[in-house]
Amino acid sequence: MNPMGTYKYFKAWLGATPTLQNYVHTPHNNFLFVRMLAASMVVYAHSFSLSKYPGLIRDPLKDFWWLAHTGTIAVAMFFVTSGYLVTASYLNRNSIIEFSKSRILRIFPALILCVSLMVLLVGPLFTSLPLDQYFHEPDLWRYFKANIALVHVRFLLPGVFENNPHPSLNGPLWTLPAEVRMYLWVGILGVVGILKQRWLANLVIPTLILIGVVYPDHLPLVADNKRYFQLAAMFACGGWVYLNRHWIPVSNMLLAVLIALAALTWHHPVYHITLWLAIAYATLWLAYVPNLHWYNRFGDYSYGMYIYAWPCQNSLKALFPDIHPMIMLPVAWCMALGFAVLSWHLVEKPALSLKKRALVSGLRLWWQRRLGVPH
Repeated sequence: MNPMGTYKYFKAWLGATPTLQNYVHTPHNNFLFVRMLAASMVVYAHSFSLSKYPGLIRDPLKDFWWLAHTGTIAVAMFFVTSGYLVTASYLNRNSIIEFSKSRILRIFPALILCVSLMVLLVGPLFTSLPLDQYFHEPDLWRYFKANIALVHVRFLLPGVFENNPHPSLNGPLWTLPAEVRMYLWVGILGVVGILKQRWLANLVIPTLILIGVVYPDHLPLVADNKRYFQLAAMFACGGWVYLNRHWIPVSNMLLAVLIALAALTWHHPVYHITLWLAIAYATLWLAYVPNLHWYNRFGDYSYGMYIYAWPCQNSLKALFPDIHPMIMLPVAWCMALGFAVLSWHLVEKPALSLKKRALVSGLRLWWQRRLGVPH
């Protein structure tokens, strides 16, 4: 087939293939399922690294994913969906105040509860120190303040899990500062009008990614932690896809091509690009194409699962040092799900219901509801 014929075939195929725009306003999607799947993948991956079971100290699926850690893929899925949905959130509101309020209510109420439980419940139960000494340790309050602020998180509490392979109290929290910084980037690009001009956004976003590749120490809000750049790139990819949703096709064939391309470029320098492109596209394909709408009857438990699973897993390791990862996985998953359900119904969902209220009065009302104070 000559080049002109190939072009005409591709143009005809593109014209006959639905784009993401065709799915954006549908009443049902699978984003809740995708995020819960990603959270469960993180629990799976950490079951091996936290149990350190002889002969099973690494993720067995790593070879299946062409040497990509399952947890890394899951976090990439989180950031692609977040970039896509958060960019949509800003453009639908077109208000930095409303956008900021929404992001604050989504992240911080549940986080504050989680960090408080780590300090006041998990810490006292698993510290090797006398409780009086534990509560007077300066690192205790440094942990609390740092992890509430989400600037640079801390991972250790005095004497807690000190005999575990990974004494970190809640390792996955390291990604939350990156998430918040991406919210700041969306806010900045939105306020200066870049997100409203698609041609300009299509110039600026790839340029920022290129700066991160070539000059990683010069990318604002990302340069201070080398691990943040990959997360930022996946978030930016999700946001870019939303901005260009009108022409990006949703196709089973394109999904297969991208997966095949990633497989064929294994051990090639471009592999990291092809793999993450395949993951990004597969994530959004999964969010719209399969009929998984039955899951939407449940709550959004993914955030709670993500922030509670590691403490549950490390608690099991402390109580049962020889626990098998395939035992840790279902037990910790169920434990984390319990915390996630309570977090969603008692904290996250009520907090999100306050989006339409003024921020200060909304937080006051939320606190009154928790205390049972009449209003």
